[in-house]
Amino acid sequence: MRPVADEVVCADKPGLLASISKSFSEHGVNISQAKCRATENNRAVNTFQVAVGHVDQLRTVIQAIQGIDGVLSVARV
Repeated sequence: MRPVADEVVCADKPGLLASISKSFSEHGVNISQAKCRATENNRAVNTFQVAVGHVDQLRTVIQAIQGIDGVLSVARV
C-alpha cells in the first residue's frame, strides 16, 4: 500500500463528507487521516491521507468522488 494525499473541494453542506468517505470505503481505500475545514464562501476543503494499492485504484476512487453532487474538485497533493 502507498500513502497518498488527496484534496477535495466541495460545497459545505450536510452529508457530503459522509458521501466522500463512503466512496473511499467502497473502493477499498483506507483513510488514515482527514483534515476538514469550512471556508467563508460556503465551501469545504478536505485533505485526506489514504492508502492505495495501485494507481488504477486511485484513479477510480477520484473519478467516483468527482461524480458526487456538490464536489467541485479532487486533486492529488
